[in-house]
Amino acid sequence: MAKPGEELYRVMVRQRILSTPGMAEKTYTYAVSYIAPGQPPVTLFIPEKEWSEKREKELILKDIEERKKIRPEIVRR
Repeated sequence: MAKPGEELYRVMVRQRILSTPGMAEKTYTYAVSYIAPGQPPVTLFIPEKEWSEKREKELILKDIEERKKIRPEIVRR
């Protein structure tokens, strides 16, 4: 568990991108690239209709917890 004032993650880029180019009805998605201590950078894609600052934070924190469970594959000779 994080200590008060400890950095949980840092959003590097948040970009609204067109998801349906060339379609009559345009839909957008947010691409949110973040980095958390001890983990490589990752990008989450959130449909614009679902995006809010609160929802983004929930998804990032959930993603961090899921990624902590992943164990690297070790390949030996």
